Amino acid sequence: NFLIPMMTDTAERNRLMVEAREDVKKADAVFLQLGVNETGTYAFMAPILKTLYYTFGMALQPALVALEDDLTLASPEQLLSMIGSYQQCGDELETGIANFKRDYDCLVSTIHELNPTGDIYAAGVFNMFRDADPQGIDIQQFLSSTTEYSTGVCNNYMRKGSPYSKYVTYVDVSDTQIHQSASIDSVDYWLHFIMRD
Repeated sequence: NFLIPMMTDTAERNRLMVEAREDVKKADAVFLQLGVNETGTYAFMAPILKTLYYTFGMALQPALVALEDDLTLASPEQLLSMIGSYQQCGDELETGIANFKRDYDCLVSTIHELNPTGDIYAAGVFNMFRDADPQGIDIQQFLSSTTEYSTGVCNNYMRKGSPYSKYVTYVDVSDTQIHQSASIDSVDYWLHFIMRD
């Protein structure tokens, strides 16, 4: 059996949770694909995106897309000013890493409890800012270096730091590249972080 649970509507959450637990019990293997949402996105984007979302709702995305030719960031550091400072991002990153470890342990222990004989595979985390263009600007260097740090910590935790590592086959994807559709200093790049219906 091969299980890929997907949430297509937030109203489906409770039903999918019940179904996923039943599917995990019967699965031959469960594959976890983990990213930087709890660490990097938590630290860098949550204050910005929550403010924009709660102010404009889902109307934000089409409005910004329509205005993109006229709406450009005078400086990528304007994004940072909405958060506070590089130091505040670093502090939030440590909180995100702690959350990642807690949630990873909870996830793996629950899967193992539901299906003690099934195989569990966990893909590592990769640095989505490492290859971002334009290279060398302050925000790209900061995002890449801090994400490299957090992915290293999280990957090492999955590989051997978690008390549940013995139940998991770790899959190293640290060399994965991401091909972005827009420049890191354009509005369109940051729109990819906004959840869509």
